[in-house]
Amino acid sequence: MPISETDIRQWADHQECRNNLPILIRRLIRETVSRNSLISLRFPGNEAVDLSGIDGQAECKVGTLWVPEGVSFWEMGCEQKPAVKANKDYKKRVETLQDEQENTSFVFVTPRKVAR
Repeated sequence: MPISETDIRQWADHQECRNNLPILIRRLIRETVSRNSLISLRFPGNEAVDLSGIDGQAECKVGTLWVPEGVSFWEMGCEQKPAVKANKDYKKRVETLQDEQENTSFVFVTPRKVAR
């Protein structure tokens, strides 16, 4: 079944998106990173999205176009204005992960269309 950009943007308006976006991202990472390269992957979904902390974490030996090499911390948001959450989450991670900044990447995921 083909899924369009419009389908994804409309999905963002539903609670189901918030609960399942980490699960979708986890599946996409598994499909795009070679099995030998993937060291660790943690993207809790469903009711676990309400837990505090990082929304997801991946570590791979060889990066791809979508997944950085090394350790990456991921935050997600389905809000109407994702840039507000992205900036807030980035600032929070910069403050809490100071010792790890040099060796990690920050990734923000949203199903919303972001104006450039």
